[in-house]
Amino acid sequence: MPYPTLCGAQSNDIKESPKTWLAPLGTNQQIFRRPMQLYAKTPGAGVEYSNVGHPWLPGIFKRMPWVGFGLLLGSLFGLIAAALVLVYSNGDPISEWKYQPTVYLSAAYTITNVLLAAALAQGATISWWRKAIGPKTTLEDLHNYWAFGGNIKETLLAGRKTNLIAIAALLVAITPANGPLLQRASTVRLHNTTLTGETVQIPALKNFSFADGSGYLTGRQSNPGYLAPKFEPVARAFLDGLDIELPDSGCPTNGICTGHLDAAGFAISCENSTEAFNNTENIGRGGASSGFPNNEVFKTSFGWQRDAPYHLNFTTKVKNTAECQGVILVKECSLRLATMRYPVFIDGSRNTIALKPGTSIFDDKGVAEADELPIESTGLSMLSGIYLTLTGQYASSLSMMNSGTRGYSLEPSNDALLAQFTDFQALDQYGGLTDALAGFNACHLRFNDPFDYIMNKTRDLMFRKALADANSTATQAVTVDVQSSTNVYHTNYTFVAIAVFITLLSTIFVATTFYGYWELGREVSMSPLEIAKAFDAPLLAMEDSNNNSKALVKSIGNKSVRYGVIIEPVEHTPMYGFKGSGAISQGGVRSAILGIAERDTVRAPRNGQHYKP
Repeated sequence: MPYPTLCGAQSNDIKESPKTWLAPLGTNQQIFRRPMQLYAKTPGAGVEYSNVGHPWLPGIFKRMPWVGFGLLLGSLFGLIAAALVLVYSNGDPISEWKYQPTVYLSAAYTITNVLLAAALAQGATISWWRKAIGPKTTLEDLHNYWAFGGNIKETLLAGRKTNLIAIAALLVAITPANGPLLQRASTVRLHNTTLTGETVQIPALKNFSFADGSGYLTGRQSNPGYLAPKFEPVARAFLDGLDIELPDSGCPTNGICTGHLDAAGFAISCENSTEAFNNTENIGRGGASSGFPNNEVFKTSFGWQRDAPYHLNFTTKVKNTAECQGVILVKECSLRLATMRYPVFIDGSRNTIALKPGTSIFDDKGVAEADELPIESTGLSMLSGIYLTLTGQYASSLSMMNSGTRGYSLEPSNDALLAQFTDFQALDQYGGLTDALAGFNACHLRFNDPFDYIMNKTRDLMFRKALADANSTATQAVTVDVQSSTNVYHTNYTFVAIAVFITLLSTIFVATTFYGYWELGREVSMSPLEIAKAFDAPLLAMEDSNNNSKALVKSIGNKSVRYGVIIEPVEHTPMYGFKGSGAISQGGVRSAILGIAERDTVRAPRNGQHYKP
């Protein structure tokens, strides 16, 4: 009977007798020698193997692992993309990014890590096959190359068996740490930027006209008696401390604009002097009258005259010592209507304007003096309403008189302002305010100077009036500096460097697993069919030994197989001692072997049963 071969050749084409297939292997062993698949009769050469199967074709370009290299490049591109996101987002306002940079980072490093792991699988496969064709390879070597490529436990426990695959696999395992590092590299912080030479629009009067009067004069003496209706809302907003609204100025909504605005106000000039006081003196001793002096130790007052309606007077008297005798500081100032150049502060986020914090009336620069006004009489008055507002709020005084055995008598006015500028700590050594007022230590009262505070309030009131009285024709184009406080993305390049280092190191080690790919003669994989064929598995005995996994699947992929106890005897094989999927003893008695064979020749293993090697 002719014996079939892989490509259909018959046994009578083979010059060796089938009886010669059995050759002694040992005392009680023999193996079957497989007949040649095909042969070619070459003149003078006898019988030779034919190369009708897939040829072994090594080479740099023939065996180029395009997929593996593509995975490595894709991994690098993902890393580059993550780095570019962090570089270009650094310093950008958060409003310029539809999605946060962390969203793009998450996609980028996920792609990087997935592709790097896939590249390792490709490189580990190439390394395994290169090891397999090496001259000094053991089965343990092949097992380790396989295990280290996909089992982190085996990698960690490799010990002295550690190889390139184990190192690459370990690095790939820790590479996902780049995710938290890259995420942490991008944060949000407040960033201030300054632009100069910007322009905003501010409505403000440079000079007041008679129609802009602030109050009314009444009676035969033409005394200030009432606020003008136009000025009353300004005074109320001033006393309530409300913000000055400035809509549509052109100052950015996230910015602070600072510049100088020309508007009506007061030019100030002051003279300083002193007055002596002695709260212990009895003026009656040795004199024509008996009694103690009544000393004015604190005073703030405004003055107005109808024959000089373009200016106000302001006076302060301050006892700034805790002694009971000495000198009182006196300051007398003239406040004259003028066009002043105010340092201004615009809050674009709130659409408000104010005098620049940290400045005083002495920082306002005079631009032009106002024209003198005629003597005012009953009716509308330029400054009388301002005078009434300031006097009602900031005029105050305290007179002190030694009452002898009854201690000191105090005569205050506007106690709230008086208390605001009293230095209560100066009385601590005299038992505090309560004991000082009840005894003979009230003369030790000391006061802080209210000048700056009241003058800043005065300029604020005038500034409010200049803006409130303006109309659309009084709008000024003001050059400002814009300081923007913007939430921007900030990149911490230390975290970026660590993440890039880890990823690049892993990529380099993975790339080295592709070394020597040109030594292989076909496309290789870790397919169980390809590995089984390499180990000369009986089920694949008739397949081309240089077939890749795709060719094997296409050829015998529809064959039904099963793992279990092989129940049919088959021929012996050179590698395992048997060909096929069963076992026959030397005397032809069937023995129990576990293996994969055609489904009809296999039964399920039994619990506790032992099987042959």
